[in-house]
Amino acid sequence: MEEKHLAHVSDAPVSSSPTLSSEDLSDVNIQHILDALEPGLDSFVADNSVPLNAPKSVQPQAPSGTKKPKKRNYDPNKARSERLHELRRLRLEATGLEQKLQQLKMGQNDPNSSLQQKNPSDFVPAVWEEICARQFERRLRAEQENCRLKKKYRVETKMIQSIEKLLFKRFSLQSMSLDAGKSVRRLDIPADFIKDVANRIFEQLEAGNEVSYHEVERILEVKCPIPVDVATRIPFKSEEGLSIELFDRRILPFNLRETSEAWWRRWQHYRGQYCYENMGDVIRERCGLEMADDTTDTTATFYAQQILRRHVEENRVVVVWNAYFEPFTFHDKRVRGVHILFKGYVLMKPIKSADEDATQVVTCYNITPHFSDPKMQEDAETNALVKFVVSATSANISTSKEALENLLVDEALR
Repeated sequence: MEEKHLAHVSDAPVSSSPTLSSEDLSDVNIQHILDALEPGLDSFVADNSVPLNAPKSVQPQAPSGTKKPKKRNYDPNKARSERLHELRRLRLEATGLEQKLQQLKMGQNDPNSSLQQKNPSDFVPAVWEEICARQFERRLRAEQENCRLKKKYRVETKMIQSIEKLLFKRFSLQSMSLDAGKSVRRLDIPADFIKDVANRIFEQLEAGNEVSYHEVERILEVKCPIPVDVATRIPFKSEEGLSIELFDRRILPFNLRETSEAWWRRWQHYRGQYCYENMGDVIRERCGLEMADDTTDTTATFYAQQILRRHVEENRVVVVWNAYFEPFTFHDKRVRGVHILFKGYVLMKPIKSADEDATQVVTCYNITPHFSDPKMQEDAETNALVKFVVSATSANISTSKEALENLLVDEALR
């Protein structure tokens, strides 16, 4: 029955219609043909017993020559058109990229290329690149430090308020008269006594300064474990008996005069309480000192006396430093029976290069602990204190280098 019906469909009036050209086989004509086939297909699905001699009145009439087919207002192959458009765009991009690649290859192979005509002096020196990187890190650290200080300020403000309340309460209690009688109270130490003790220490430090000046060449040029052409990022540590030495070498792209003056001003900026007026190239001071490590929440306090002497010579500047540190507390506990002697050597020499002046700064700190009882050398808490002092001094050397570099850069930008 299906074969008969299909035969009937194949005999549809399409064959009897006028001959259609390729132009007439448009989407509209195809739709007319499908509309003509649709009633036959519907009747075939509903009833398979459709007679073969079905009426031929359903044949579509060929469109008249005067009636134009309607154009659709949408693209039935929209997805295909979009993919075709994307393919054309990618081909254009690929062509452009290939042309750029060929130009770059030609530029590299050309010995007269502008990239190869640049002299090494045209590029930014590596030392300036490092300085820029450190300046960027300096700004980041400053922002972090500002946040930390704001937080610390809020905490300390609350602490101050609580202390004010406590003091007010204490004064209120003291207003009540206590039993009259014997009492013990603290007094300030007479200034003359403190001055005599400080003078004895200063005399020893001055004698050490004279010896240190004559040791500069042996310590920083002969004995220095750092090669001459190597700049250290962190101080190099060397141990010899009880003494611990920290070596550092830095090259700065500034002349000797600028570098030495900046070094001296930086030290004076960090001065504490001093008992003598500074005279020219000599600094004598005594002060209380605190060393802190926020990462381990460790703090140590010291009584310090120190003497710096600067020697300005024709082709170099030498700074020698001798100091006496006596610890007060470590881990909030009183420390007794130990003091630490520091010896510092700084040698600044010019380095002549083809492009610009530069200065080499070599530093050495010698740290020697002294114990009132030799058994204290085996004490774990005392050894921890000495290691903490060495670590804090090493960090201070690195911080001083950055401060010196920042001072020179700031002055150059003015």
